[in-house]
Amino acid sequence: MNPQDSFVSTTFAPKSFWARRRDVVLQNTLPFQLDMLKSTGRYDAFDLKWHPIYDDEPLTWPVPKHLFWDSDVGKWIEGLAYFGDLEKGDDSPLDKAAADLVKKINKAQQPDGYLNIHFTVVAPKERFSNLRDLHELYNCGHLIEGALAHQLRFKSEEMMRPLEKYVDLLHKTFGPGDGQTHGYPGHPEIELALLRLYKRTGNKKALALAQYFITERGNQKGVSGQHYYDVEAEKRGESKRMMPSYYPAARSYWSVGIVGQT
Repeated sequence: MNPQDSFVSTTFAPKSFWARRRDVVLQNTLPFQLDMLKSTGRYDAFDLKWHPIYDDEPLTWPVPKHLFWDSDVGKWIEGLAYFGDLEKGDDSPLDKAAADLVKKINKAQQPDGYLNIHFTVVAPKERFSNLRDLHELYNCGHLIEGALAHQLRFKSEEMMRPLEKYVDLLHKTFGPGDGQTHGYPGHPEIELALLRLYKRTGNKKALALAQYFITERGNQKGVSGQHYYDVEAEKRGESKRMMPSYYPAARSYWSVGIVGQT
């Protein structure tokens, strides 16, 4: 059994260390985080309406301030599922907020399965154009993690369905085949989520996609003898000297966990 699965199914002994810690999270951390989701715009972001922060310049170029909002929602749902009040069922205000967020996620999904706030509202013509920096697949990974936890806690497929549909799109889009994109995420995370999805559901597309991203990472000649990040940067019109503000040097992919292949 997945350790996370057994964790959720465990009833902690009253007044034990872990029961007290869970109560702190349930009574303080999760409500505070929900308030933050609402006050900052994250809670309503999957309604796909414009938010003023979308006009702000990035603090860390080229990453917009709101780029991780998808993952913030996914993490909160995951946290609630693992730390929520199991004894009282799913009628608490926190559980109702999770149900509302899942409905928003379903409505936000595009007909082909695509699911991302920034690239649906702010830059709809730029999806999958910057895997190096813009965290689409990282965000998807945390939504998958949230969906797995949500399914376990609430015995519902409502969040799993849109994420499995998104995985279908990603499996079709990325891979070694002709007509597929030979790239991988600059920020690892989705690989773990895909493997957990496969372990839970037996989804072979999730397994194949995780294997591809893992084995392709660091491939210096992935696209016609060039590094994939160089190819996509050239398509965006970046010069060889342009670089994200957190890089020590231009195209120093090793600095973000990318190990070169020989």
